[in-house]
Amino acid sequence: MLEVGVLRRTDDAAAWIVIETGIGTSLALSPEAAQTLARRLLDDGDVRAVSAAPGSAG
Repeated sequence: MLEVGVLRRTDDAAAWIVIETGIGTSLALSPEAAQTLARRLLDDGDVRAVSAAPGSAG
């Protein structure tokens, strides 16, 4: 399971997109990096095929 959210600490100038796996691994991306990641994932035919598969969360 993945959890995706937005984090902004009081001393941060901007918000971060945070992805947590639930097993102690997490990734924090700037909004710009998250947009780049999403664009590249959507442009990848294999990723699109998997996310469109029956029973997928996509």
